[in-house]
Amino acid sequence: MESKKNMFEYNSMCADLKGFIATNVDTAGLSQKLSDMGQEGWELDKTLFTQDGGSTVSAVIILKREQESVKKFEYSVVGIDLDGFATRKKVDNIEFNKTLNNMAQKGWELGETISTQAFGVTRTMFAIFKRKLV
Repeated sequence: MESKKNMFEYNSMCADLKGFIATNVDTAGLSQKLSDMGQEGWELDKTLFTQDGGSTVSAVIILKREQESVKKFEYSVVGIDLDGFATRKKVDNIEFNKTLNNMAQKGWELGETISTQAFGVTRTMFAIFKRKLV
């Protein structure tokens, strides 16, 4: 008996992280672009980063979809300020966990995180959440 193979196709998009501190990333615009692709069945798979002189300048977001799938997704990108890392202070895990759990209570699943660095110091993290549309 021949087993059915999942046939995937891949797509990618580049997210400009504005280099140095990346506090001005258009998270709403990125959420919308990802959600538009999610409407076509694209699901978040991986992220890759590019750096220039120790600073993160962009993220390549890789999406995949099953060729015969009718799944649809929406995405939300949330910026999480990690100023504590930049100043060598502790990050407020309570607030960080609140952010994650607030999204989870609304049905969002953490898909990937993107962190930006400047000269080896983490400045900002972006959490990409996904939710299957029914």
